[in-house]
Amino acid sequence: MFKNPTRFTIILLLAVILTAVWIFKVFNKTPEFTNKREQLISNRLVITKHGSCRMDCREIDREEVLDVLNNGKINMAKSRLNDSPCPSYAIEKVVKGNQLVRAVFAACNNETKVVTVIDLNRNYNCHCD
Repeated sequence: MFKNPTRFTIILLLAVILTAVWIFKVFNKTPEFTNKREQLISNRLVITKHGSCRMDCREIDREEVLDVLNNGKINMAKSRLNDSPCPSYAIEKVVKGNQLVRAVFAACNNETKVVTVIDLNRNYNCHCD
């Protein structure tokens, strides 16, 4: 099948290494995120109008949002670290009532803004501006 098995081995090894690096970056809490979480936690928490509306609609309170921020797992696929002016972090955790919640936090200067809050297991008919 392959005329040069050494070339195939090198390509396969390179693919395995690149896959391992990608998996590590996506699924591992890096020190960079740990430091960013500490910054998000230490900043003043501001709940945006949209975030407040989504929280009310989905019956998620401030205590649960703080639990997600303090103890949740970042979803890098849903985070937007290059957003301007404030990078956003999607963090997920199961909270009371067995709700799987994703909260999106924007890191803006000395404030952590709650952009939106989502119950990933249930659809709600929210009407938020």
